[in-house]
Amino acid sequence: MASMCRLQASLDPAKGWQWLARADRWESLVEAEIEAHYQECNSSGSEQYEPARVGALCATLAPRNNIRA
Repeated sequence: MASMCRLQASLDPAKGWQWLARADRWESLVEAEIEAHYQECNSSGSEQYEPARVGALCATLAPRNNIRA
């Protein structure tokens, strides 16, 4: 959406500053969403992606895929 707002700003110079402000707002929303996602994934209660588990999974899958672990 931010890129669309920036494009509109280039096509509508009279209201360009408004479109650029909207683009900045969309970028802020996206950054906040990404940050929230990473905080959720990296919370202390999440054990899904522990390095030991990932290493064990890779070792398990390696023989199937002919990949050296």
